[in-house]
Formats: sequence, structure tokens, C-alpha cells
Amino acid sequence: MAHQEGMEFYRRWIGGNWPEVQKWQYDYLQNKMYHYNPSRTFLDIGCGALRLGARLIRSHDPDKYIGLDVSQELIDYGLKYEIRPDIIEKKRPRFIISDRFDYSSLGDEKVDIAWAYSVWIHLPDWLFKLGLKNTREVMKDDGVMFSTFSHDMGIGMGEPAGDDYVYDRHQKTFVRYEDELEAIFDECGLTFEPRGDTIKTGFIIRSVKK
Repeated sequence: MAHQEGMEFYRRWIGGNWPEVQKWQYDYLQNKMYHYNPSRTFLDIGCGALRLGARLIRSHDPDKYIGLDVSQELIDYGLKYEIRPDIIEKKRPRFIISDRFDYSSLGDEKVDIAWAYSVWIHLPDWLFKLGLKNTREVMKDDGVMFSTFSHDMGIGMGEPAGDDYVYDRHQKTFVRYEDELEAIFDECGLTFEPRGDTIKTGFIIRSVKK
């Protein structure tokens, strides 16, 4: 009973439709991203309770999965309920806890693929730009980043947020139109190439270093 209640809690926090969204993300990586390879280093931005991470950790080579999130609690739920201890021991996933996209623990290591599913829409401009710039710095020169955004621009909150902004489970949404997004990516030194729709009224963007 406690196990089920724990799963329902963190799966609601992540946003629902857990198995469908998990499958869509994993299938997209497997079938539509020619960059994807289990031997490449994968950065899962906003990894949360490992909705995608649990599957990637199982399929990736050891030490090649890196998850970043603001919440140690969510990661702990994922490690406890979504993946077996022997797989964790064998695959050695790594995690970064940061609310400011601090990748300093990676040292000089660079990543091949960065993946941000439903992350940037919950951040004010200053933090969104910080996330893009810092992620760009840890991408290999031939690295690639995929980001998702919502088609539904009729809801949300576009007001600025101060430096004390804290992301939480209420998931405030910040409204940005496609031309605004493209300008932000350009400012942060990244390309902006639409790559079709996601599973939930959204679209996906492919970016490389400019």
C-alpha cells in the first residue's frame, strides 16, 4: 500500500500519463534520433523520478547516464520504485542536484545528448537562459540538445520572476511564442530547429552549438 501511494504521489507530481509519456520519449530516442547510441553520454535535464531515466539507465552503457534535477526527493523515489538495485549498481548512473544548472561536478567531461522534456516552460527568462547557456557549455562540439514546448500558448503566466524564484510541484508555466523562443536560443548560442510534435500538445526542438 505504501509502495502504491508513493508511486501515485511522485507520478502526479511529474505530470501524469506516466507510461504513455515514458514510452513516447524512449521511442523517439530509439527511432527518430540518429545521434542516439547507448555508448554516448546522455544528460537528462529535469530527470525527476526517472520516468525516462529508468529505461535509459537499463539500456545505456555504465556511467553514460547523467540526470539533473532540483529535487533529491524525486530522484530517490525513482531509484527506489522504478529501477532494480542491481541495475543501479551495474550501470552506475550519476545525478546532479541543482536549481541553477550547475554542472561543475562534471569537471571537463562533455555530453553527447542533452534532453529537456517539459522543463524550460516552467522557468522564468533569466533561469531559462542560464539553463541553456550552462548546458551548451557541457555539450560536445558535435553534441545535440532536444527540448520540448507547448503548442497551447493560451494559458500560463508570463510575468517575470525574481532571483528568488523556486521551481516546485505547482509547476507555474511561462508563456513564450515561437519567435521569442528562437531569439532566446540564438542569444544563448544555440540553433532552433523544429522537429515535429510531442505526445501532449507540444513540439520538439533540436539544437546544436552555433
